[in-house]
Amino acid sequence: IYEEVEIHLTGFGKFGTVTVNPTTILVSGIEKYLKEHPIPKLKLGSTRIVTVSAVAAIQAVTEIVELAKEKQKSNPKTKQVIIHFGVATMNKLFYLESKGFNGADFPKYPDERGYKADSEVIVKGITYNHPLETILPCADLVFNLQGNGYPVDISENPGSFICNYTYYVSLFKTLPLRIPSLFVHVPSFETIPEEPQFAFVGGLLAGIKDIYTDSQDCRSK
Repeated sequence: IYEEVEIHLTGFGKFGTVTVNPTTILVSGIEKYLKEHPIPKLKLGSTRIVTVSAVAAIQAVTEIVELAKEKQKSNPKTKQVIIHFGVATMNKLFYLESKGFNGADFPKYPDERGYKADSEVIVKGITYNHPLETILPCADLVFNLQGNGYPVDISENPGSFICNYTYYVSLFKTLPLRIPSLFVHVPSFETIPEEPQFAFVGGLLAGIKDIYTDSQDCRSK
């Protein structure tokens, strides 16, 4: 049991036909949202909008993990948690991604810095598509979120583009440190509007905080 939880969030910028990424708005606006809807024992550690590129993902994850590692060392009574948000425009629900895979495969659609991957490993020296699983209890989180009215489910397929790329690097770096990392896919604002998406993020953060502290703050939709 920890005294509080400190959350580090990332979202993505534009890519392809997605000129305004909803995760840019969610992550950029979460500080204001939490001021208006405070969650006891939860602290916002850092937020970052990441360019949709492999190089940018590696750099961002490395810096965030280093920050969380230093904070974990200096304040062991505060649990550090990293959450990455990405958009899946075809999805109708929110999805908590339970696994990341050591495979990048986007030969036709380059990332925002022009890089294309053709069945390549993300971390060298580890087999292609090797899975890593988050230490967060996704089933429990989903059960509680569904019980509070949120349209959410578990996924084991984060894709093969930069979302999965980010997640695998994050899991690879955080698992040895026992720092929980999670990737969350959100739908477009056309499917689920901005306000209920912020409410979902608040419910998710409250649920994660409840795992590591002795307080309960079940937020319904």
